[in-house]
Amino acid sequence: MFRIANDTEGDMYITTNLSQDEMFLSSGTFVLYDLQANKDDEDGKFVLKVGTQFYVKQSTAPVSGSVRAECIY
Repeated sequence: MFRIANDTEGDMYITTNLSQDEMFLSSGTFVLYDLQANKDDEDGKFVLKVGTQFYVKQSTAPVSGSVRAECIY
């Protein structure tokens, strides 16, 4: 399970692929993903690959605050 929180005053894009914006995250919001709830039929797991990195790109310039990624495994 992982959560990404945007505690800035600006809107952000979150991605694991630098060539495209994958998730839009509004100012002052968060997204929560429970990966085990999305099991597939083959191995029963939906997981991120080892070494997956999250990147943040601003849509609106923030004045203060932070963007955090939190993970429970």
